[in-house]
Amino acid sequence: MDLTESLLNHFKSFSSPPYIFIGSGVARRYLGLEGWEGLLRSQCQAHGLDYEFLNSTAGGDLPELASAMARELHERWWKDEKYKESREQYRKIATNKESALKIEIARHIGESGVITNDPQLVGELELLRKIVVDGIVTTNWDGLLEYLFPDYTVYVGQEALLFSQIQGIGEIYKIHGSHTDPSSLVLTKSDYDEFHRRNPYLASKLLTFFVENPIVFLGYSLTMRIS
Repeated sequence: MDLTESLLNHFKSFSSPPYIFIGSGVARRYLGLEGWEGLLRSQCQAHGLDYEFLNSTAGGDLPELASAMARELHERWWKDEKYKESREQYRKIATNKESALKIEIARHIGESGVITNDPQLVGELELLRKIVVDGIVTTNWDGLLEYLFPDYTVYVGQEALLFSQIQGIGEIYKIHGSHTDPSSLVLTKSDYDEFHRRNPYLASKLLTFFVENPIVFLGYSLTMRIS
């Protein structure tokens, strides 16, 4: 029995379709976007920040690194002519010292996340579009899933999940935020601290779906944490 046949038999043992977790490997493969570490490195380069210095200061901890980057970028974002367009568009939501970095990352994802034109990968996306699942949970910030599943209801961030009447069918849960709402991004140490503080409530909200559904992970490495 090959892997495909084993998976099909496993899925058939459940009365409900799977839930699928989508990670950054999908964004890298089909949109050409960086992983988290690569994103932070590229953003340091884009904004004239010293990646090696900030990363060593953060001890290699990526949320700490993002926090340090946000502090460095904050003042220049408000004063430098380079960011005039961003300020004009987003100043109303730039409410703290981490806002500028989140805004620039959200813009980068929106502008750089272009769907591949590679015929093989396009074919894979068409197959992905046809999957039958009850829901999709993602830590990605890009809009690929909304493009592939336009009829699904999208919930952005923990707030939307915790305080909405979710049905558990035909829904996308963007638990780390979305590039369409820069303030929603789970990026810095303070973001992760708050995310973990609320995580038990989020887990309990979703647990009822997971009990009766198989779970598929796509786009995560075996060492990647998703919370």
